[in-house]
Amino acid sequence: MKQKINRVEFVFVVLLVLMAELAEGLMEVFLPVLGQVINVFWSSFIWLTIQFYLKIREARGVWYFVGSLVDYIPYINVLPIKTVSLIATIIIHNREAAAEASGGHSIITTVVDITNHKNEINKSKKDSSNTTPTI
Repeated sequence: MKQKINRVEFVFVVLLVLMAELAEGLMEVFLPVLGQVINVFWSSFIWLTIQFYLKIREARGVWYFVGSLVDYIPYINVLPIKTVSLIATIIIHNREAAAEASGGHSIITTVVDITNHKNEINKSKKDSSNTTPTI
């Protein structure tokens, strides 16, 4: 059963990523060439740390991974994309954990259930139309 990420953990990891992004920006400004080399290793370390944390908390880190990849696009990497994608990842995880804890479904399983139900209805309609009445 998934556990929600509490507020203390949320603040800690978001501040960690936000400070890392700030440090990356400062390194690129004050150390143009060397800063970019250092940022590759720094970003990888922070990314691995956060992905490990998300794995421990049983959260899917797909959104954070996508945000980290988008952060490598020039001119867009000025924005705090990794921080925003981490916040989105945690919000999605907490909603899924709350839905699972209450016995409900997450949005993904709800869509799959609706689709399966529609397929069953269509199948039963086809089966009833294929039968020939006997006299």
